[in-house]
Amino acid sequence: VGDTANAVKICMRKLSPKFRRVFYCAGNHDLWIRPDTSDEYPDSICKLFSLENLCETTGQERGSVTMRPMEVARGVFVVPLNSWYHYTFDTYHPKPGGLLYDKFCKWPVNVDDVAEYMLALNGWRLNAVEKRIEEVRKEGLEPVVISCSHFLPRVELPYPHGCDTTEMAKAVGCLELEDQVARLGSQVHVYGHTHINGDGPCGVNSERRYVQYALEGGGSKLYCIYDNGILHGKEVW
Repeated sequence: VGDTANAVKICMRKLSPKFRRVFYCAGNHDLWIRPDTSDEYPDSICKLFSLENLCETTGQERGSVTMRPMEVARGVFVVPLNSWYHYTFDTYHPKPGGLLYDKFCKWPVNVDDVAEYMLALNGWRLNAVEKRIEEVRKEGLEPVVISCSHFLPRVELPYPHGCDTTEMAKAVGCLELEDQVARLGSQVHVYGHTHINGDGPCGVNSERRYVQYALEGGGSKLYCIYDNGILHGKEVW
């Protein structure tokens, strides 16, 4: 969304009046702490928590902009997941690379442990949603779960390849993120980062849809994935 907290705040203030709920996943640029800006955070984890609080207090009403999971209608869940990339996503060479991505991020842990830390932050989200899903099923309903993350959960999803991006696989996704998506039983997972749009299943015998619809990936309208009780994919204005 933006390199600074103020940019994120401006964006959420613009979006909030137009939608009943706005769900946000912080990406790599959002967690930058650049020296030439007003962002004054000791590290990027502190900025992440600050952004979560900013979202909760920026919308038209409390909770209208959020990074937290929510049951938006009876049995219909939207679950934003924290994520970060890890070099093991490069399954052909699952070792640390020689390039430094996101140098403006500052971490209180080893950079190779950031992905695990982000996954751990999702623990309470998974537990809360699973508990409510169990209740919904006891009521005789089949839940609909739409999860979302900034980074990719599966290596089969498209990302840039080529001579100028030889280590890109190390900085686009996290294999263990897919375990959390599967644990939720998501019918649709929305992801970002790569600006390569798509909508469809991924992998062998997979019924889950993976969706990206970025403006920089060619998207020109809003993309609807759930409407009036039906999961689908269509451009709307």
